[in-house]
Amino acid sequence: MKSFDKALVVGLGVLLLTGGLRAEIVDGVAVKVNEEIITISEIEEALAAYRQMGRAGEVTRKMIIDKLVEKALVVQEARRQHIAVSPDDVDAQADAEIDELSKRLGGEEGLKQQLERENITFEELKRQYRQRVRRQMLYLRMMHTKEQEFKENVSISAGEVADFLEEHGDDYRSAEVAMISFLLPPKTKGPARDRLETKARRVLRQLRAGGDFAKLAAKNDPSAAGNGGNIGRVRYAELSLELAELVFSVKKRERDKPVFRSGKSGFYILRVTKVEEATLENSGDNARGRLIGGKTRGKFDAWQQELRDKAYVKVMEW
Repeated sequence: MKSFDKALVVGLGVLLLTGGLRAEIVDGVAVKVNEEIITISEIEEALAAYRQMGRAGEVTRKMIIDKLVEKALVVQEARRQHIAVSPDDVDAQADAEIDELSKRLGGEEGLKQQLERENITFEELKRQYRQRVRRQMLYLRMMHTKEQEFKENVSISAGEVADFLEEHGDDYRSAEVAMISFLLPPKTKGPARDRLETKARRVLRQLRAGGDFAKLAAKNDPSAAGNGGNIGRVRYAELSLELAELVFSVKKRERDKPVFRSGKSGFYILRVTKVEEATLENSGDNARGRLIGGKTRGKFDAWQQELRDKAYVKVMEW
């Protein structure tokens, strides 16, 4: 899934806890997807879920509509392929989510009062939750089935792995790193920056004079208090771009020694050892996994577009 898809699945997942009880919304048909409809309230609930998560600015109504249409088409395909989910599993999941909702509302009495305010019976609430949970399970089961199918039909040659590592090899470079950070508060300029650099260079001189790295790290860098500045083995791609470039700028003759580096975020004393370049032996499996993931996503996109192309989808005005 794309990063937005992952985030939106999380947002839609929140609906399983809130969807049964919602504020009064003038409902109606928002989208027709073959024989199925998506209501205005479903779309508004998704937006409300994102607002509750503090992420309303990340999505538009159109993005939510597109995702709901995609989910509807995948569920319809699951039914066509006779994908099944266990009624017992649906009941167990629905009951667990209603229990969670009850806790959030202060217990059984809070849930009862909310049901009265919404003019919904407990049986109706449970029916709604079962329906939503069943759809979610069908969606996930169908997606998992297709993922397995696509992966089984993806082939990656040794040449593709080698080409990938040649292009993305920096991401797989790794090194043992110890670090003392002197970070600048936002918008720090002039004398304050100079004072911090002076402090960092003073610690560097102490290290070069034989000072203990772990003790000086714990004394001067709050983030190093628990580990003496020892970060351990890291890959280029695991670090921020600035820090990755600083760490892997340490030349061979500088390794095993404390070296000074400056960046936009502040000043760093680094001790870099045991640098490894990307090779087929140490990075081939990871690279192959990324290539398989990329091809699988491409097949997913094509399959979902095919479902959309074959479907009758009409977005109404409201």
